[in-house]
Amino acid sequence: MLCLELKSIGDGEPAKGPGGDLGSVAGWVILELSEYLDPTDQTIVEQKLYCPSMPRSPPKAPEAYFKLPADYGFRQMHDVGHKRSKPQVLATPATLSNSYSMSFKLSFISLVASLLASIPVAQAAEEHPLLPTWKCTTSGGCLQQNTSVVLDQDSRYAKGAAGSRTAADYTAMGVATSGNALTMYHYVKTNGVLNAASPRVYLLGDDGKYVLMNLLSNQELSVDVDLSALPCGENGAFYLSEMAADGKGNAAAGNGYCDAQCQGYCCNEMDILEANSMATAMTPHPCNGNNCDKGGCGYNPYASGQRNFWAPGGTVDTRKPFTVVTQFMASGGRLSQITRKYIQNGREIGGGGTISSCGSEGSTGGLAGMGQALGRGMVLAMSIWNDAAQEMAWLDAGNNGPCQAGQGTPSVIQSQHSDTHVVFSNIRWGDVGSTTKG
Repeated sequence: MLCLELKSIGDGEPAKGPGGDLGSVAGWVILELSEYLDPTDQTIVEQKLYCPSMPRSPPKAPEAYFKLPADYGFRQMHDVGHKRSKPQVLATPATLSNSYSMSFKLSFISLVASLLASIPVAQAAEEHPLLPTWKCTTSGGCLQQNTSVVLDQDSRYAKGAAGSRTAADYTAMGVATSGNALTMYHYVKTNGVLNAASPRVYLLGDDGKYVLMNLLSNQELSVDVDLSALPCGENGAFYLSEMAADGKGNAAAGNGYCDAQCQGYCCNEMDILEANSMATAMTPHPCNGNNCDKGGCGYNPYASGQRNFWAPGGTVDTRKPFTVVTQFMASGGRLSQITRKYIQNGREIGGGGTISSCGSEGSTGGLAGMGQALGRGMVLAMSIWNDAAQEMAWLDAGNNGPCQAGQGTPSVIQSQHSDTHVVFSNIRWGDVGSTTKG
């Protein structure tokens, strides 16, 4: 005797079974799979499927749980390779008794279980902090987008489960929004304990999917940045990842992360800005399948000989906020160059760097591959982090910046700069020249 018993559906809530919370389900549908009259099939085996404790009537407020038809009956099921495979509704919650016996072909018992298990359970919606952004054109100006941010699914100091996290969870993870500004703190004190929250968030549309920015054909992305509180060893990152718009199933829960380091899975990554107050880099990381340019082909002003370009009191004075504008120029549908400029105190600052090549197209896709990803659409990610293994030396020490050995050690940062944070605001994307008008 076999029993179809679903102990939990969705987020671990009891669904059905002896002692289960029958009130947590909207209704149970029992299907009878018609006899399969396939003359070539000589192995039909019947088993009794006995299911005790079936609810006699649907619990209250079924709409709060399963999105089933009004009569709680399944109307159809895809053909599964046998003739006459149309299921019939044997019973609904209003007519079920406490036990049933049904004849199923053994090979389809698991199919029915998987169908029921796949029904989503509605839960309290995650409280995504609002972060309005703007999409711009040269002809129509900038149109505000009703966007928000969502924490990565793996956010260890959030008590709520991904998909149902609250404002308190975002606070515990060091994430706060105000108007069009996002502030991310690396360290957060909770109950007297200083936690290394190191949050990472993604831009989410009002449809519950990630916003895909299409930036190939002479487009630009601009953002106002305040990184004055980022010391040596910290990294305030503002970048694009070729994640799936639906987050591979649940963007609203922060699912589906990928990058060229192949965290999660491998995908194209365009590092618009990785920076602290002492150094910065802009780095494409193209991928050809799972073969990614992990080191990238970046531009760092300090490494290029401009030792005072990016510094407190420098050409770009990192003690104060400024605007970062990244332009993607294309020719014949191919990305030809990536150009950076800055605006501070109303003055445009050129010389921020140009990237016109990026490794082998045949190996990792090169600049053309990066352009193809930008054309398909990429997701905006923002994070703050430090690097215990290398102390962020690849960004801000040696030939890359003025920071000294030991300054970027996480323990030093935590003890001396526990308030370290970054602010990203006024995010705009669209036609070249359109995001900074007015």
